[in-house]
Amino acid sequence: MKICVHSEFLARSQTSANPSRGMLRHLMKLRPSDQFQLIVGRGSEGEPMFQRFLRQCLAKNFEVCISKRSRRVSNLLALMRYRNYCAVSEAADFYISPNLSYLGDRARPALYHVFDISAVREPKNASMPWHGVRIREFELELLAASNSPVVAASQFTLEDLVDYHPSFRGRTTVIHCGIYEVWFENYGKELDIEHFGVRKPYWVWYGYISRRKNVDGLLRGYDRLLRSHPKRDLVPDIALVGTVGRDSQEIPSLVKSLGLEQRIRFVPFQLPEPDKLVALVANSSGLVFPSHYEGFGLPCIEAMALGRPALVANKSCQPEIAGGLGVLCEPTDVESIATALGHLLDPAQMAPESIAARRRWAGRFTHESAAQKYSELIDNVRECC
Repeated sequence: MKICVHSEFLARSQTSANPSRGMLRHLMKLRPSDQFQLIVGRGSEGEPMFQRFLRQCLAKNFEVCISKRSRRVSNLLALMRYRNYCAVSEAADFYISPNLSYLGDRARPALYHVFDISAVREPKNASMPWHGVRIREFELELLAASNSPVVAASQFTLEDLVDYHPSFRGRTTVIHCGIYEVWFENYGKELDIEHFGVRKPYWVWYGYISRRKNVDGLLRGYDRLLRSHPKRDLVPDIALVGTVGRDSQEIPSLVKSLGLEQRIRFVPFQLPEPDKLVALVANSSGLVFPSHYEGFGLPCIEAMALGRPALVANKSCQPEIAGGLGVLCEPTDVESIATALGHLLDPAQMAPESIAARRRWAGRFTHESAAQKYSELIDNVRECC
């Protein structure tokens, strides 16, 4: 069988593309008799992230096909609401779109993956620019009008899709994301972080700093904790690992205004190699991640795979992904964040049984497991067509 995969998303330097990269590698290995066509826009085939994906493929049953349209042209057509803005011309027996891009009316049967619809549900907190929000709205509109099966990254995302449009009910399947093996393999190892300029103990946050991620709320809650805690020296610093987004340029100024310059460390995001990021998380005293909205929330599972405690919000998918093992807070309430940070200081968080429970839970989220479920879904969809 020939399977066409829209692979433009894999060429971008986004953390949300990581689950698709890992899952696809294992999917191709699981289906050695199938031939995979990886479609990228003109000009994207040489991008480092895509080339890295190709080098790390576990099987060689694929070929790269270059679309006549570049990413820029496809985006312009989507802004003009051209229905077949991203249509693939290659004939195949099955089509996969890892990130909502509508593959055209002729691409049947097709399977679409939705991580989250935050840009549509909460546009004011969207990390993407205005035109990205418009494109996402159009993509979701096209998908709602189709009858194609959909994969949601969490039960929350499934329910969010159904709430957005009832047509998603009955054709959406939840397949949780997987994480890379390196997060499991490095538990308990001595990993060097000296060159990062962070001092232990510290809590860690990582990702793309945007309004949706609620880093400002985290900083204010942290400041509240420091002001109220009787032993400030026992409170860890915070390492913010990531890029400050367009909508959050005030974050460095907020750190200064709160007098936290000696407590907050800004560390550049560690792409493409995950080893350095793993070292930062493994040496931390826990993850602090009180986002307003997540479709899955990879950092929570990645931290748990290393045995670290995780503070997450009590909204969106985060309680689901934490599996009852996270420290929850109300992300809009500074006092709630401060209280949750205080709970992270409880020695019970690092008790052997707590660490083991988190690692057992994280062990359910692997690329192999996601690929196996994907493969079964592909066969089921083919049988129904």
